[in-house]
Amino acid sequence: PSTAPPGSELSVLLRCIDGRGFLTPHFSGRVLVSADGPLETPDSVLVGEGNGGVARLSARVRGSGVARIAVRDAGGNLRGQSNPVLCSEAGYTLLWGDLHTHSLVSDGTQEPSYLYHRARDLLGWDFTAVSEHDIWSLGEEHPRTPAELELMRRSADEHYLPGEFVTFQAYEWTHHRLGHRSVIFGPGEELAFFPHTDPRYETPEKLFRALSGRDVIVIPHHTAWKTHAGEMRADFGPAVNGVQRLVEVYSRHGSSEVFGGSPAISHAALVEGLKGKLIRLILGEESAGHQSGSYVRDALAAGHRFGLIAGSDEHLVGVGPHRAPQPFHDGGLAGIYAAERTRESAWEALRRRAVCGTTGERILMELRVNGALQGAELSSDEPPSITGYVLGTDMLESVEVVKFDGTEYSVVWRGGGERECSLSLTDRSFDGDSFYYLRVVQANGHTGWAGPTWVDLTR
Repeated sequence: PSTAPPGSELSVLLRCIDGRGFLTPHFSGRVLVSADGPLETPDSVLVGEGNGGVARLSARVRGSGVARIAVRDAGGNLRGQSNPVLCSEAGYTLLWGDLHTHSLVSDGTQEPSYLYHRARDLLGWDFTAVSEHDIWSLGEEHPRTPAELELMRRSADEHYLPGEFVTFQAYEWTHHRLGHRSVIFGPGEELAFFPHTDPRYETPEKLFRALSGRDVIVIPHHTAWKTHAGEMRADFGPAVNGVQRLVEVYSRHGSSEVFGGSPAISHAALVEGLKGKLIRLILGEESAGHQSGSYVRDALAAGHRFGLIAGSDEHLVGVGPHRAPQPFHDGGLAGIYAAERTRESAWEALRRRAVCGTTGERILMELRVNGALQGAELSSDEPPSITGYVLGTDMLESVEVVKFDGTEYSVVWRGGGERECSLSLTDRSFDGDSFYYLRVVQANGHTGWAGPTWVDLTR
């Protein structure tokens, strides 16, 4: 976990991975363990062959500070390091997981139960949602059946373990011209189905109207994916809608933050040889153009108040990116700043947009404006005070506070250069409604986002 109060016991997941980043069950032996910072760990842990490539160990928080755990095999040939752990009374538990995965109920390759097992036991996530397509429409003739919907409901509820692992009922509204978006249902809200093929729900505005009065959150994703047979452009729908409070800024498809951002959306950039050239020729440019309005920054500037998360869009297709056109980037992670590991607590944080997103690593980020955690909506007649910190999993190449002042984007603070960074500034250029978000780029290429927070000028 990324946060832990002094005196607490932690369960630490050790993953044995190969050069491609995949779990390998073939390693066995004793792994030596050491901790840097206020963590007490055993000296070693035994990894048994055939255990799926994972092992668990316990650690105890001895005091306050930042801790990391290092591991190596007895020969010193294999090494690993944990994400940073903030040992303090942070006031929240940072939950990591993914709200965007698919099983064979739609177009994935594994049963829903495996995705929950993978998230909890093999990846060490705190939450997940299996958000099946309403209808993929390419090779499918009908939307999800009542039996499939019941399986989706039952699987989510059976794998929910209050205090340990959180699941949500969900599905994906998959419109290939107006954009894809996950529909996540809150605690006590039964999964309801509004497929885009039904004329009553065929546009974002109609979908939002149908969802009105329900405890749901709608999350657009890969909004800058121009090509799906060449026709898709993001339609974010009306800015004031009551349900669309988050946006997935990154997934395996690439980044939708801003035109020219990295990694650009592409499904064939790593495919090698003549096959790669042919696929790229057929697919053409896959990222939306500069004037498309499809990027997250476009939507935020247009008045949408989205919290920034990331996801995977994981389908577990069993081929490598060099062999077939498919989403090939590392899957993203969403962070939820919740009080505890329950549906109710995680949902309340999602509603407040107390979230962050990364390209897959547990970069610990916090952004506060006038003391309020990211996602808040504030009013002020004075220059806002902005504070925060970043604990990286690698050297921090760039840490930026990005501002939009109603006219243009700018960077009002920049730092980096170490694995850890704190920030503090007063935005004396504040003279109108503005919002701020944190953008982090590490030396290893991984990126993180936290925010925005909106500050409206009191007139």
